[in-house]
Amino acid sequence: MEADVLADLGGWLVVADALAATAPVARRLLLPGRPYLSGGVMFWRVALYGTLTVITVGALAGISLYAEIGYEPPRLN
Repeated sequence: MEADVLADLGGWLVVADALAATAPVARRLLLPGRPYLSGGVMFWRVALYGTLTVITVGALAGISLYAEIGYEPPRLN
């Protein structure tokens, strides 16, 4: 199980890095009047907000499963 956690963490960091690499270019093209942000700043913003999003969605999914909203797991016989 530890290998899966490490693989997931590595995948998460690769995706965050890919988003952080393209975000400053898109920001400069789409918002030319905005101040410059370095790749490192953009990486940490993507990593922080992405992690907060995953935690929030996971918590809401857990609450909805606990309250049996939207999904009823099959009963085991």
